[in-house]
Amino acid sequence: MDENRIISSINELPVLPEVVLHINELLKKSASSIDEVADLIEKDSALSSKVLRLANSSYYGLSSQVDSVSRAIIVLGFNNVCNVVTSIGVSAIFKENYKGIGIDLSGLWIHTLGCAVASKVLMSLKNDSESEKAFICGILHDIGKIIIAKTLPSEQKKVFDALKKSNKTISELENEIIGTDHAKVGFAIAKKWRFPDYILDVIRFHHIPHLSKEASDITVSVHLGNAIAKALSLGISTDPKVAIIAPDLWKQIGIDEKKIHSVISAIQNEFDLAMEFWMEI
Repeated sequence: MDENRIISSINELPVLPEVVLHINELLKKSASSIDEVADLIEKDSALSSKVLRLANSSYYGLSSQVDSVSRAIIVLGFNNVCNVVTSIGVSAIFKENYKGIGIDLSGLWIHTLGCAVASKVLMSLKNDSESEKAFICGILHDIGKIIIAKTLPSEQKKVFDALKKSNKTISELENEIIGTDHAKVGFAIAKKWRFPDYILDVIRFHHIPHLSKEASDITVSVHLGNAIAKALSLGISTDPKVAIIAPDLWKQIGIDEKKIHSVISAIQNEFDLAMEFWMEI
C-alpha cells in the first residue's frame, strides 16, 4: 500500500485546528500583516492564552511582559509565532485517544519535542534566522508514524516486532512490511494540510538528508536532532537505534566535531526549559 492510499483510507484523519491551516496559508503570502495574524489567533481564546504563556515563559526569557498576541508577534517575530501556533495544534494530535495503536504517544511527543529543540539549536549555529523553521520541522518529522499506527495497527506491530530482531532501520522494515514508510506518509499528510514546501521536504528526507533539495541545511539539522534526542533518551522513539552520523553532516551545519559535546549540553539545557511549557499545554 502506498502513502496516498493510506491517507485516503483513513475515515477520520487527525485534524489540525482551522486557525493552523489559515496561518499556513498566510505564511505563503508576503503581504500578510501582524494585525491579520493576531486577529486570527485571538478568535481562539485557548490558543491565544497558550501563545501568551509561551511568550512570557522562561523558554524565551524576555525582559518585559507580553500582554497581547500582536505584541508577541512583534517581540518573537511573525514566523516564530506562526510556528508556535502550528506546534500547539500538532501537539494536540499526540494527546488524542487512539486506542490499540501500539505507540506510546506521550513518549513519542517528548521525543518529538527533543528532536525539535535539538534541531533548533543546531540550525541556530548555522543560520539563526532559520532556527524556528528547524523547530517546526522537528515537531512534524514523525507525524507519519501516527498515521500508519491509526491506519494499519497490525502491520505496524509487525514492524515493531521485527525491529527487536533486526539490524534494519524502521524505514526499511516499514517498506518491506507495509509498502511505504513513515517519512513518505508524513509527507503526504503534510501536503494534504498544505504545509510549505520546506516542511514537506524535511519530513520526506529526514532519514536521508543527502536527498533533500528544498531545505538541505534544515533537513540535516533535523536528522542530527533526531539522533541526538535518541542518544539523550529524550522521550521514546519507536525506533531506538541511533543513526551513525557522517562527519560531513556536522560540517554542513558548521559544527566542529570537537565542539559536539558542548552543543549537546546546550541542547539538554534548552530541552529542560522547553519541557516546562510544552508538557503543560
